[in-house]
This record gives sequence, structure tokens and C-alpha cells, in this order.
Amino acid sequence: MKKFVYLAALLLLAFVPYVTAGDEPGQHGADQELGPESTMEKSFDRVIDELKLTGAQEQKLHEIRESSKRDIFSLRNEMHIAVWDIQDELKKESSDNGKINSAIDRLTDAQKKLIKLRTDQMLKTKQILTPEQFKKLILEMEKHKVKSIKKVLEKTKQ
Repeated sequence: MKKFVYLAALLLLAFVPYVTAGDEPGQHGADQELGPESTMEKSFDRVIDELKLTGAQEQKLHEIRESSKRDIFSLRNEMHIAVWDIQDELKKESSDNGKINSAIDRLTDAQKKLIKLRTDQMLKTKQILTPEQFKKLILEMEKHKVKSIKKVLEKTKQ
């Protein structure tokens, strides 16, 4: 049982940076680091600036992001609450495995919805950009992914 609790706590800690990543642009608590998703959004914005978009392209991309802003915020909140529920249950002397599993299910469901939403945004973005612009966007996102993985690995070594 102790191994399960330690494993669950470790998995939970692995998800925290993704859950706490920038709920609102520029709104981070003093004890909260910029998470991978927030950094990725900033990287996306920087690359978009470099793609030399037309006014129509910029407007369409803005509409895509605005249309899902509330859903993304809501999903992140669901993830926060699920993580807190798991943490609270693990702190108890006698943890309820059913409650933990339920919270894990809520967490993974919200993550799945967020991934689908972000994928839908990317497919819409692909339709707006030229093939060259989209290729540049993907290359820059790949560079960011490598940097993010390196940062996570550095933190785990500490």
C-alpha cells in the first residue's frame, strides 16, 4: 500500500507543472513557475510574429484562440481541483483508494479534452497558414519541446 501511495504522489508531482501552467496570460503566483504550456504559448506567439502573416491570417488565428479561451481555462481549473483532491486524500491517515481513482479519472478526462482542444486549434491553424508558414511553426514548436524536456530533466536531477 505504501508503494502505491508513493507512486501516486510521484505521478501527481509529475502532472503539477502542466496543471499549473499559466491559467491567464501573465497571471502567476509568486510561488508558481511558468509551466510548459504557458511557455509554449509564448513561443507560439513569438513564432507567429515571425511568420509575416497577413491581416486576415492574424484575425483568424486570434478568433481561434479567443473561441476556446474559456474552455481551456475551465479545463485547467478541473485539473487543479482533481490534483488538489488527490493531494488532500493522500494526506489523510487512511486514504480512500476509490476517491483517489475518481480524481485521477477526472484529471485524465480533463487532460484528454485539453489535448483534443489544442489539436483542433492546430488543425484550424494549419488551414489558415501557408505550407511554408506552417512548416516553420512546427519546427519552432519542436525546438521548444526539446528545451522543455531538458528543463524538466534538469529539475528532476535537483
